Amino acid sequence: MDHDILGSFKDEEVAAKQLGHKWDFATAESKAQLAADNTIAKRENSYNLNPELDSDIVASQANMTDEEGRLGHKLSPLYEGLV
Repeated sequence: MDHDILGSFKDEEVAAKQLGHKWDFATAESKAQLAADNTIAKRENSYNLNPELDSDIVASQANMTDEEGRLGHKLSPLYEGLV
């Protein structure tokens, strides 16, 4: 086992003894808490995934589309041959 993971397990045992509390994972209670936390996170982290773009970006996208048509080739954001 990785020494960092082993150390984390030992640290958790020490903390459990000091605090008089043991973590129990995958219980009905912990799953309910996780579901509640995920619901809150989804509500608080709702991002606008389609923001209005700056005019420079709009122009760049239009220019790229024009060049793709002129060249007859779809440009890739990834360098060809590197992925």
